[in-house]
Amino acid sequence: MAKEHKRTYKKPKIKYLTDFNIVLECLHELYEQEKNILEETDIHNTILFPFLKMLEEQCKGITAEEIHEKIWDVSSLKRKEVFLETADKLLKPYRIV
Repeated sequence: MAKEHKRTYKKPKIKYLTDFNIVLECLHELYEQEKNILEETDIHNTILFPFLKMLEEQCKGITAEEIHEKIWDVSSLKRKEVFLETADKLLKPYRIV
């Protein structure tokens, strides 16, 4: 009688990394939609917070709240390209990747 070989599953080691610029694009659109909500509520209670946390994971020495403070003023820029360039420049010193 032949021995049965048991197969074992090994979970692959994959590091998920979201694209920095795509997250900034999402934030730009969300800032447009939630501008009046943000003036009254805490960012932790908004849809923005998960995106800010994604940026925080790709930065060092800055929290999601501080990222929000840095790019909140820039969010008033209507053109997405200008927002993306300016936000990228503001966060560049903190980026890990």
